[in-house]
Amino acid sequence: ENARLDETKLQISEPLQTIGYPAGLQIGMQLGNGQELNPSHANASMSRKPDNNRFQMQTVAMGGQSGSPVMDADRHLVGVLCSGYRNNEIT
Repeated sequence: ENARLDETKLQISEPLQTIGYPAGLQIGMQLGNGQELNPSHANASMSRKPDNNRFQMQTVAMGGQSGSPVMDADRHLVGVLCSGYRNNEIT
């Protein structure tokens, strides 16, 4: 109920964050004692004016992280990570 559903109101350079499992189990199980799966957190920022269905952000993301929540500075859900470009930080 606290999600921001109108992505057209997101602002360029607005700080965002993701939490998820980049590279699936590879990274999440490597850190710590190897017995529990730990998520990775990444800071991001809006990098392109959003349309009605998607927005672009600058962050580090990789395969296995699709479905990760994207949150604003107040930790409200603003989107779900679904794709990116290889060898850069456009997601």
